Amino acid sequence: MEEWTPFRAALIEKGCLLWVHSGSRYRVTDPDAPDLTDPDDTDDFNENDETPPAGAAQDTGDAFDEAARQSIEQGNGDEDADFDDELDEELDDNSQWGLPGIYAAVGAPAGMSPKELDGLLTALTKDWKHPLSWLALAKAAGGNEKRHLEIMEKYGL
Repeated sequence: MEEWTPFRAALIEKGCLLWVHSGSRYRVTDPDAPDLTDPDDTDDFNENDETPPAGAAQDTGDAFDEAARQSIEQGNGDEDADFDDELDEELDDNSQWGLPGIYAAVGAPAGMSPKELDGLLTALTKDWKHPLSWLALAKAAGGNEKRHLEIMEKYGL
């Protein structure tokens, strides 16, 4: 994923921090080959159900925000600095179902509003063939929620 390293560098230049939480095995649906899905995905969980099956991913909300805040305060915002080259190699070499995915968190400087961060992310990723999604930030910023919902649907997020 050649876009990742310059994207990360641009965020750091603006005072943002970036944490990658996914590894080389994280995959998303390929919209050009939607019939090829995760062979291990046997869940028939419907997002409208009230109770997800055991082990289903759930929104961590405030707990995640608190963990990110503590990490920033402890100066741990650049833990994945040596990860970029490994990430690029792993993503290029990975030939499993779907597309390589990245699950990451961005921390903004105290003076940057959600609207400014939403605008920065939008500008940095506007030409990407496979866009990123940040629905919660878009909601907080009064941004384009529809765009993020469409991305989530298209890539099975």
